[in-house]
Amino acid sequence: MNRDQCKTTKQEHNELLAKGKQSLMAVVTQQPLYYAPPVEEVLYNNGPIKIRKMMDTNEDCSFYAHLSTEAFTDKIVHATKESSIPKVIEFTRVTSKGRPQELYDRIFVAEYDGVRAGLCSIAYHGDKEKFPERSSDVVPDFDCCDVCGLLCLDSATTEKNVPVGYCYIEYICVDDKFRGKGIGKVLMDVVETDAKHHNCKTMYLWVVSTNRALNLYSRQGYFVTENKTCCLTCMLGVKKASRMDKPI
Repeated sequence: MNRDQCKTTKQEHNELLAKGKQSLMAVVTQQPLYYAPPVEEVLYNNGPIKIRKMMDTNEDCSFYAHLSTEAFTDKIVHATKESSIPKVIEFTRVTSKGRPQELYDRIFVAEYDGVRAGLCSIAYHGDKEKFPERSSDVVPDFDCCDVCGLLCLDSATTEKNVPVGYCYIEYICVDDKFRGKGIGKVLMDVVETDAKHHNCKTMYLWVVSTNRALNLYSRQGYFVTENKTCCLTCMLGVKKASRMDKPI
């Protein structure tokens, strides 16, 4: 075989390789995308009570939207009006879908005999920057008064900067049908364990003075470290809120 024949053979070989790669890419890119369903991560399972992390499913997101809104109904109605509650629920449901897994790791779902019964949401240092609002989320048709009221509500209830080494309990809520069954206590125990895994030294939360959960927090070892009264009547319709801390 002469040198020219060698060059031709090598060129043909390279062309075949290129065609092979193109064919392979065509096969790969034409394959349907595989969707991996969320995997349930159970953190506590004893008797009728099970605690797990929230999953990106229609059922979990709908439950989250309804119960978290229901827990703040009085405050939301004070900020807007009763007829706006369905819009708040829908907006919460939509904005909770398709989020990073780490966000769902901050929300704990309680089940009682297999039925969703409670929620607890927490935040760590840096979470506000980690999980920003999405510009693609469609805001319902709120009127100007509703928008202003919801902005005030958000300002009064959102902890903007969680300090390093702290775990902030944003809210803990149990469906009325399942109260008195120890679900709230188990939820708080589970989130405390999660906080320790994140090297936190202190848990804290804010609670209004009329909240019946005050006794639960006290029994769990929380104590009042600060009281807030300024503007709360306008923003939330309550006179006083207390910060409660617990070293862990």
